[in-house]
Amino acid sequence: AEFPVTYRAEQVAVIMRWVNAGESGVVIGSSGTGKSNLTGFLCSRPDAVAPHVRDDPDQYCLLHLDINSLPALTVPFFYRGMGQALQDAAEALGPELQQAMQQLTERRLNWEDAFEVLIFLQKAHRLVIHQAGKKVLWLLDRFDEACRRLEAQPLNSLRSLRDQFKGQL
Repeated sequence: AEFPVTYRAEQVAVIMRWVNAGESGVVIGSSGTGKSNLTGFLCSRPDAVAPHVRDDPDQYCLLHLDINSLPALTVPFFYRGMGQALQDAAEALGPELQQAMQQLTERRLNWEDAFEVLIFLQKAHRLVIHQAGKKVLWLLDRFDEACRRLEAQPLNSLRSLRDQFKGQL
């Protein structure tokens, strides 16, 4: 469904206040309350986000990972989902970034090797953040399920990733 630019305006404003403050946040609600619609809306409607950011809205790269879309909720699939979102973003950000991302992914990754994959994610974020000049905003739909079912350390590694790109991720 195509939502108007004013869809969930109050919630969009709150989420973007978190972003402007450099904070992470959680949207909580019962099943069917529209959390997934909200994350999809945020990613697909930069015109709804733009009035709420203090920087140039074109500086933002909103990445969406729907945990429900993964074939299984495992660390390798979780990381692969993140990697795919970064690759999709690179395609949308132009041929130069797409080529750089392709070079990064030419070597076949062992998705079972969490360390190797984290290095890939660091490099992919570096491309989007430094080469494309974007601030990356991850919208993780059903992250609560990942927190329940995955071990703590892979999720803690996301905090480390965020800390490497303070103010940009």
